[in-house]
Amino acid sequence: MSKRERQKARRAERIEREAQAAKKESTRQTAVKAGAGLLVVALVGGLVFTQIRSRQQEAEQAEEVASRLTELGCTEDTRMPDLGGGHIPPANLAAEAPDLIYTGDDAIPGQPPSSGRHLGQVVATGVYDVPVDPRLTTHNLEHGYIVAHYGPDAPADQVEELKAWAEDAIDGDFSKVVVTEYFQDLPNDANFSYTAWFQRQLCETFDADVADVFTRAHYDIDGEGPERGIPSHSVGATGVLDPEGEPLFLPPLDAEFGTGVDLEEVEDAGDATDGDPDTETDLEDAPEDEDADTEE
Repeated sequence: MSKRERQKARRAERIEREAQAAKKESTRQTAVKAGAGLLVVALVGGLVFTQIRSRQQEAEQAEEVASRLTELGCTEDTRMPDLGGGHIPPANLAAEAPDLIYTGDDAIPGQPPSSGRHLGQVVATGVYDVPVDPRLTTHNLEHGYIVAHYGPDAPADQVEELKAWAEDAIDGDFSKVVVTEYFQDLPNDANFSYTAWFQRQLCETFDADVADVFTRAHYDIDGEGPERGIPSHSVGATGVLDPEGEPLFLPPLDAEFGTGVDLEEVEDAGDATDGDPDTETDLEDAPEDEDADTEE
């Protein structure tokens, strides 16, 4: 074999080796891509399955709760009358006491409120051992909150269960929750109430499943709270009040039920910011703008 022939043979062998190596790499890459595709499909499928299963479990929980409402002494999750909205100026507090603005009738008592006139301030997210003026927590409802009240004579062990449920909810997926004692007896001999904007449910007995179902149905829901979507309220933010272990009442409730909060302190707090963290007054207190399309 001549030198040229040997060179051509070596060249042909090299080309064959390179072709085989390229074929193996192509096969390997195809296998990797196929494996990655299968993994993505598996992950997506697993996520979809998890979501479907979660919805099934939630539906089963809601169905189970509905079957036990009578046993628990609970009303239906009820759509409440629209009591309006807007802010109460500090000078009007006595004229707009809760009993005057949160009115109802024997069939549908107006308190605890699920809408209506309210103070410009809100209460910080949290679980409180003291009553809070409902004119504050109603503003929380407007921001998409769930407010759970327990009555003055609610069983202590069940109150602790409610508080534990709320702490878990706040640490989990529902940071916009407030729990507080109501300043007077709840209607219909109830010991517990759950409120969202325009919605209320009353119960004689606390049940975590009832609280779960109500919260999922109405928490920060589009189309419900007029100002839903606002971040949860924390102590120190503009217009956010903290009971600090003492009843948080404003006139005339502070005179009737004990310790209140200084009006000057409330005025200094300003209004809770609504959507814009740089805005220190509520939307309804801002100057009118012909082009503005905002609502309280």
